[in-house]
Amino acid sequence: METVIANARKTPEWVHSVTGFRLGLIRHPEFELFSFDSPHWAAGVACADCHMPYSRKSSVKTSDHRVLSPLKNGLRGCLGCHPDGPERLRYRVFSIQDRTMSLVLRAGYGTATAAKLFETLHRRRAAGAAPDQVLHDEARRLYEEAFYRCLFVVSENSLGFHNPAEASRVLGDAIAYAGKAEALLRQALAQMGVRVPVRVDLELARYVDDRGARKLRFDPAQEFPDPFSPAVPPKQGPGSATPAGPPQGRAAPAGELRSEGVRRGHGAAP
Repeated sequence: METVIANARKTPEWVHSVTGFRLGLIRHPEFELFSFDSPHWAAGVACADCHMPYSRKSSVKTSDHRVLSPLKNGLRGCLGCHPDGPERLRYRVFSIQDRTMSLVLRAGYGTATAAKLFETLHRRRAAGAAPDQVLHDEARRLYEEAFYRCLFVVSENSLGFHNPAEASRVLGDAIAYAGKAEALLRQALAQMGVRVPVRVDLELARYVDDRGARKLRFDPAQEFPDPFSPAVPPKQGPGSATPAGPPQGRAAPAGELRSEGVRRGHGAAP
């Protein structure tokens, strides 16, 4: 992961509209996440085993070349090794993705908070105020560490399933870096005489419509609530009428929308 981030930093491709920083992109690091000592990698599983399952027609055995998410073909590629049945396997996939999504949202909002504080600091600097450059530069370093870690996970299309432990580590580090960046920016802004509220307004409505050259519009179906928010109904285990696990889970239909939606490229970005 660190190598992927280092390579992205070497080739900045766009200007972040909130911070004004030139940043790089990370594209589809599925192999990098999967191959970093994931459970399936350690078991010798290849991409084709899950994403190109075999089917038989008479005496002919062929593989599925659509390379789909296993969730879209009845988990046929999984059942050869996991005889638990598709319902239980689907539940396990969603449980992993729920936990990853919760961390994605926390890391993303933390990173966005730092970005908005940079926006305020840069606006004051343009008006003639002089920020502490040492604090600014260290905050930028920490912000970019958080940003690229968020980007790494959301541009990898399994939402953590390819390597749950590593995805959690990367997002935990993103949360820590974002928090440190925010603290330094609050200090720098305080020195400039700026009072920063406890809760920073991210002004999300400014950014969800007319995005990019194609002027993309906000789609409520792609808004993913935190699966562990008390406002989300508890998750039901397979074959159970009572909530499985902690009461902060989410209803299964929302999880299905998130999981398959992210695989279609509609994932939430921080």
